[in-house]
Amino acid sequence: MANILSWHIKAACDGTFDDRPFDSHLREQKAFIKEFCDGCVVRDLCLLDAIENDNPPGVWGGMTLAEREKLLRRSKNALGIVSVRTTQS
Repeated sequence: MANILSWHIKAACDGTFDDRPFDSHLREQKAFIKEFCDGCVVRDLCLLDAIENDNPPGVWGGMTLAEREKLLRRSKNALGIVSVRTTQS
């Protein structure tokens, strides 16, 4: 696997939102930030990095934390992955 962190230098948003507060509940702000993701050449890598590394809240790969969590739940459900708890006798 290629160095997943190398996608940062090709990101459309690179250096744009550094140290700026982000409130994912603000619809206008979220839409504005997601515009950077539209057509970004590394969008998929950004999303993969966010999911694999549990990146902080914010828009990563065009998705907010809540959207990423929903995607993961749907993916697990589609694959039939469930949490199994075992007990000892």
